[in-house]
Amino acid sequence: MGRTLPSLTQAIKEETERLRRVAERVRDERLREKLLKALDHTRELQDAFYDEIADPQEIVLLTLILYMCGEDDKRIPH
Repeated sequence: MGRTLPSLTQAIKEETERLRRVAERVRDERLREKLLKALDHTRELQDAFYDEIADPQEIVLLTLILYMCGEDDKRIPH
């Protein structure tokens, strides 16, 4: 059986906060800003995984990958 939604939300929040702390220590300001901005979109992907089994790390990392890949694409809102 998978996680309950509140459990998944909490786990994703913890993973996101961990990566935010790491991002604050990134020396490259441009990269730090991109990482922090990407983490703001985690909830959108979490909602898409609602009926799927997914690991919180998987959701957060996929969010980062999709955001970074689509940053130059004008079709993807930032």
